[in-house]
Amino acid sequence: MSLTISLFNSIAEKIDNKSCRICVVGVGYVGEELAYAFSSSGFKNVSAYDTDSEKINELKEKYSKEEYVSTKFHISSDPTLLKYSDVICITVPTPLYKSSNKPDYSYIEQAIREINNVGVKNKLVVLESTVSPFTTLDRLLPKLQSKELAIGSDFFLGFSPERIDPNNQEYNIRNTTKIVSGVTSNCKDLVSKLYSKITKVHEVINTQTAEFIKLYENTFRNVNVGLACEMSELCSKQGINIHEVIEAASTKEFGFMKFYPGLIGGHCIPLDVHYLKKYADDLELTLNIVESAIKVHEIKIENVSKAVRDSVGGSVKGKKILIMGMSYKPDVSDYRESAGLKLYQLFKKKHSVVNYYDSHVKQIKVGDSIIKPVDPKESVLREMDCVLFLQKHTRWKEKFFSSIWIDSKNIVDCVNAYSSLYEVIKDLKVIKV
Repeated sequence: MSLTISLFNSIAEKIDNKSCRICVVGVGYVGEELAYAFSSSGFKNVSAYDTDSEKINELKEKYSKEEYVSTKFHISSDPTLLKYSDVICITVPTPLYKSSNKPDYSYIEQAIREINNVGVKNKLVVLESTVSPFTTLDRLLPKLQSKELAIGSDFFLGFSPERIDPNNQEYNIRNTTKIVSGVTSNCKDLVSKLYSKITKVHEVINTQTAEFIKLYENTFRNVNVGLACEMSELCSKQGINIHEVIEAASTKEFGFMKFYPGLIGGHCIPLDVHYLKKYADDLELTLNIVESAIKVHEIKIENVSKAVRDSVGGSVKGKKILIMGMSYKPDVSDYRESAGLKLYQLFKKKHSVVNYYDSHVKQIKVGDSIIKPVDPKESVLREMDCVLFLQKHTRWKEKFFSSIWIDSKNIVDCVNAYSSLYEVIKDLKVIKV
């Protein structure tokens, strides 16, 4: 018991004086933001580890700039970083298998193998990646624990779901409450102490509750965007502006939250509902509302595809289509699970000549091919049969959302880009979806 207390106190003291050696495993935007938050909060020894050398080199270049001098953290692909760390935060991706829509835990399992290679003794390990309930308890703990190592005495394990919203100018990791949990009470206490140094924390009773919270949060958003999409379809049949409806409804001071119709994408919202569905399936439960939301978003993609077909005469075969916006949300470079990527692949299968432009996405990977964006200059635009707006990046406002695009192009508008022109230009050739 004295050894347990001694180790707990040792890690707690290192956290308190910010001398603990922290290693963030996985340096996507979640891992990068987390490492930056620890470093900028005064922790003296912060590292970011990833096996992707391209990511590592990009971050090294970024954090070599003068504005980051005071918040530097070590960036490396050397796994020995794990050996000398007191705290390891796992922020690797958890995608879905394309064939089954079931969770792919291979990145987590790789991280656990690398931790075990150097030894988990005397360490606090925190998983942040999105997972199904009981993953920390049933999948991670057995792989880390052994006869020689006991949880809560020889090492500590917790779960704290990431809640980062990329490019959100109002909310970030420093002002968003962190959900924290642990496999044992002293595990939770250490996790809580760690994250309280960078933000507010909210403790929950166990890791499975924390895991479920993340799925519930994103499913909530998925379902409500799906509802907005259905209401948008209904409004369009009656000549009602759904955006005006939502804005007016939001003036109610209680009981209403704004969600706009749109094409969802990214690594969280479209995926997490499938994590939840798989969990329910294993329990032989049917989530009717969740499954309906999944279907609504599939229909939304179909409706956009139909709108493009209608705009060019009923068939996209041989037609030149320009997709404006490949990222999954405004002002970010991430195009994982984006509507743009899905529609690009869909139109290619139908033998269209498809191009894209996105000021934030410098290239996309489709199969084994690397696709570069086109320059949407006037000569290029005049060659297109249809221009499909899927994103509304801030810097595009003045450049693209104007009447000069209207004269000779078929435009499919999925982001309410031309709302200010609808009443001004009576013969506007824009299909709103």
